[in-house]
Amino acid sequence: KLTRITTGESGGMVVLAKGRDGNGKPITRRWSLFAQHDDGPYVPEMATAAMLRKLLAGDTATGAHLGADVLNLAEIEAEMVPHAITTSMETL
Repeated sequence: KLTRITTGESGGMVVLAKGRDGNGKPITRRWSLFAQHDDGPYVPEMATAAMLRKLLAGDTATGAHLGADVLNLAEIEAEMVPHAITTSMETL
């Protein structure tokens, strides 16, 4: 489920994920992103910037891989630091 919120120069989204943890127990997590000062348009490029940073550092294996096996959320969120973009994660 993806919800988008836009209001002028601020915007955000909420992603709700349901699944099972490592022990098979049901789990629900909510990840939220909020962008201010017209920084929202930078959000789509964050994963690309993080991946390019890894490639330039020679910190990736060759061949085909799942994106989540190559790049983690923390690496993408690190690209948000110079912008007015914040995120949060909650286990519900």
